[in-house]
Amino acid sequence: MIRPLFSNLEGFRLHSPSYGAGRGGGILLVNIKEEYHRESLEISYFYCDFLVLHLFLENLIQPKKISPSKINDLKYEIIDTMDGKFWLPKWAFVKAKSPEHLLALAGLGSRVSSLWREYMYELLCCKNIPSFQSELGSEYEMREYIKEQVNKLIDN
Repeated sequence: MIRPLFSNLEGFRLHSPSYGAGRGGGILLVNIKEEYHRESLEISYFYCDFLVLHLFLENLIQPKKISPSKINDLKYEIIDTMDGKFWLPKWAFVKAKSPEHLLALAGLGSRVSSLWREYMYELLCCKNIPSFQSELGSEYEMREYIKEQVNKLIDN
């Protein structure tokens, strides 16, 4: 069973109104390129959700040539959107190494095992909820685990 990470937005320091439902969902982007004059296809999988954006915000991974202020601006643009509709730039997506890695990035059942999402949510709770005590380790240990696990899942 998958633990719903977005049922409680307190860890993100967000207070979402009822019409904000769905903001915790992920977005999958599939890029299909024809190669060798239509003889083969190259398929790439990209993923983004609020935890991925927080990977950038916490400087656990860094999109190429994108400043931290631009990442922060995107976060507030999403939060401030009243109707839940916003543009998400391609740099906000991470490229999965394979379809199985994509499932693990999204927190879905996969043959690739990773607890990065649980650790990321725990890290955010530690940072944003006063007196929250993590059973997963110190902030440093969680950050190192998350970086290691995410780097195993994404294609830099």
